[in-house]
Amino acid sequence: MPKVMRASISNRFCTLMLCIGGVLAAAFAGDVEVGRMLLEQGNAAEAREYIERAYASDNSNASHQFAHALLMAHGHSAARIFQSIAESEHAETELRSQAYMRLGALEYAKGDYEKSYMMYARAWELDPTYECGNKLSRAAINKGDWIVAEALLTPALASGDQESAKYSAYYLGNVFFFKEDYEQAFAR
Repeated sequence: MPKVMRASISNRFCTLMLCIGGVLAAAFAGDVEVGRMLLEQGNAAEAREYIERAYASDNSNASHQFAHALLMAHGHSAARIFQSIAESEHAETELRSQAYMRLGALEYAKGDYEKSYMMYARAWELDPTYECGNKLSRAAINKGDWIVAEALLTPALASGDQESAKYSAYYLGNVFFFKEDYEQAFAR
């Protein structure tokens, strides 16, 4: 058999296996998981189909509500759902924290740094991740609370996570700049 023909058959076989693998993955994963995966890949149209089907099947499930809120174009409607999830005692702690993070981001985008700080602080209480600490510190900087921001950002420098350390160094530079400690600000 010629090399070109073998390569063509091999390519078709691989394509077929990928298609079958995708179908099997969708069969074993729930609609929400598939929908969120598609959203992360930027395929919102197809994600909508999966997420809406999951939401229609059980709109009281916090995971389904969260994914549905991600799809919503109107921030106010999404905010109500995120608020409901954040306050739900039935939702998982990590999901509640993510909901508070989304609420914090909505308030931050509106320029209400005090409310943003409060939402990020609630997320931090539930799940103190570096990402949450960085967002909380950013809101603290914007509301002028540089001591809190510095206390939140400093541990990330020694975390070993380069992305968190870069982010923290940048915002620590801003903190020192606002405190008029220019030597420290430019050392970051």
